[in-house]
Amino acid sequence: MFDAIRRDAPLPAGAPGRLAWLDIAKAIAIALVVFGHASRSVERTNGLVWSEGLQFADQLIYSFHIPLFFVLAGYAASLMAGRGFGAQARGLFWGVAVPYVVWTVAWVGLKVAFPGSVNEAASWGDLATALWRPLEHMWFLQHLLIARLFWIGAERAGAGGVAGGSAIVLALFAVASWMATVDGEPKSMTALLGNIAFVGAGAIWVPVLFKHARESWLIAAAVAAFAGWAILAAQLGADDIGLLSFMAALLASVVVLAAVWQMPSPVGRIGRTVAFVGEASLAIYVIHSIVIALVRAVLRTANVLDETLLITLGTVLGLAVPAAIYWVALAASARTGWPLVRFAGLGTATRSYYFATLRPGPVVAAAVPAQS
Repeated sequence: MFDAIRRDAPLPAGAPGRLAWLDIAKAIAIALVVFGHASRSVERTNGLVWSEGLQFADQLIYSFHIPLFFVLAGYAASLMAGRGFGAQARGLFWGVAVPYVVWTVAWVGLKVAFPGSVNEAASWGDLATALWRPLEHMWFLQHLLIARLFWIGAERAGAGGVAGGSAIVLALFAVASWMATVDGEPKSMTALLGNIAFVGAGAIWVPVLFKHARESWLIAAAVAAFAGWAILAAQLGADDIGLLSFMAALLASVVVLAAVWQMPSPVGRIGRTVAFVGEASLAIYVIHSIVIALVRAVLRTANVLDETLLITLGTVLGLAVPAAIYWVALAASARTGWPLVRFAGLGTATRSYYFATLRPGPVVAAAVPAQS
């Protein structure tokens, strides 16, 4: 979902590399997103039972999985710091704006064409308000675009350093936390400010932590962060927003980052598959809800619809089908020379870094600082 190109990696001149740990972290986050939506489809399906266990899992997952994506997006953006506004704007256009437009239109079209298979109806008129009122899960791309533009502006204004940027991040969290306590304040604005702050945290704080990735104190801190997150997440509702939810998401993000920094390089087929899922996370995000809806419709038609099948097949196919579509788009782009991936709203990549389309790219597998 976010470019994970490391410009200072020890690679041949002109050969960009991908940070494998970043893709693994994205794979974890997108797998939780797909599982969470497959689980919630059980809640929204008449005749199925959303058990207390699934509800508790939902509560834990929703305490951090989307904020983690914003943190990772911020770190990926930090790798592009210093580039001209034009280059960053082009990346946002093809990597965020185009996917938002293409898949909003596709989602509305499918809802109009198959009204009996959706939980929430839509009409073509929804496209007229989509710019400020995103359709369902497309809100993420809207918030990401706004957040990235905000931090590009902060960088150009000279406030993108650690001290100035940290002050802005803390101020955003403070304002968002206050807004969450005010009756009548729009929840969407509170979430937007919090998500802008998460992107800033990823851009400013994660590079600092990354320098100490394998030091014992950070691992100990991650263990403490896990305990703190578990306590907070167990008390929060899945859709709660405010100071405690921001704290829980930040703690969980530290846990995930510290964990992936200890993982070995994805050199085998399984490791590369996991990393490829992260590489394909944008495609998975915009397509997986369609796949889950199709899975539910097929299971209902076959009269075998139940909770286990819906969650299992919804999660597995919700990851696999969009990843396969992304790979096919990459292969077609490589063969034709046309940027079909961009036109399809699946990102800015031109080749896979983990599985060959025509010309695989190099992977930065050992970019984590050694323990001192």
